[in-house]
Order: sequence, then C-alpha cells, then structure tokens
Amino acid sequence: MRTTTALFVSVLAYAWAMSASSASVFDEDAIPSAGAQQQLEIDSCVAASRANPAMTMHEAVLCVVSARQHFAAAIHLKKMDLFNVYAARMALMAGQYDAKLISTDEANAQWKTISDDYENSLAAAYQADVRRQAAVRDFFQRLGRGLQGASRAMSHSQSPTINCTSYQMGTMVQTNCHQ
Repeated sequence: MRTTTALFVSVLAYAWAMSASSASVFDEDAIPSAGAQQQLEIDSCVAASRANPAMTMHEAVLCVVSARQHFAAAIHLKKMDLFNVYAARMALMAGQYDAKLISTDEANAQWKTISDDYENSLAAAYQADVRRQAAVRDFFQRLGRGLQGASRAMSHSQSPTINCTSYQMGTMVQTNCHQ
C-alpha cells in the first residue's frame, strides 16, 4: 500500500511539473499587433538611415535589433536565447562592415541569412512546443485511463483496514499509519 501511494504521489508530482511547464514559447495572440508595431519601428529605422547617410551600420543594426527586441517582449518570447543569438550575430556583422572587413553585398547577404535563421529558429521552437504540448496531453489521457482502471480494480477488492495515531511534539504533529 505504501509503495502504491508513493508511486501515485510521484506520478502526480511529475504530471503537475509537466503541466506547469506547458506555457507556449510565445503568445500567438500578440503577434498581429506586435508585428504591426515592429514594422512601424523598422520603417522609422529605414527613414532615419536615409535621412542620415553618415549613419554607421552599427547604428542601423542597433535600431532594427531594438525593434525586434520590442517585438520579442510584446509576444512574451520565452526563449530569449534565440533573440540573443540573432542580436549578437547582427552586431558582429555590423562591426565587420563598419571596419570594412566585408562589402555591402556581403553585409546584405549576411543580414538576410541572420534574419532568416532567427525566423526559422522561432518557427522550430514553436513546432517543438506544439509537439511537447501534445505529449503532455497524451500523458494526462493515459494517466487518467490508468487511474480509472486502478479505481475499478480497487472497487472490486476488499479495502484494507488502516489504523492511524497522531500525537503532538511541540509545534509538530506526528502521524503514524499501519495496516
């Protein structure tokens, strides 16, 4: 009986932990408004770079990365490491361009690749989250079926008599039970 109870408590603790971590990678409902705001900020960055031909690549990248960071915050991105990798790669590319280590064409190609990689990493994280949530639902369904079966099996058997005694030791109450 104690082993069964301990197993049951362990299973419930595991189930609770799995359900507690079932929050999505990001808030899908926030994407339309966050995306619109991001586009406004990026349009502002483009306008600023056109108005100031002396703007460095670092300044331009900082503006766009800031807009994308606001987007990540607005959608409540849980995996900020994905954003941080994107931001670091963009900063590296901007530094290389400003130091004249890469050409404009190379910078543009890297910008596109880095942006595509970021978007793909968000999509992959979302898909992994969908699969994980499906696994959690499946686990709970199997757990429910198992508990129903155990309940039916126990209802057909005679329940054991359990005797418990409790006594107080200072502020602590000690309870002992046995069959």
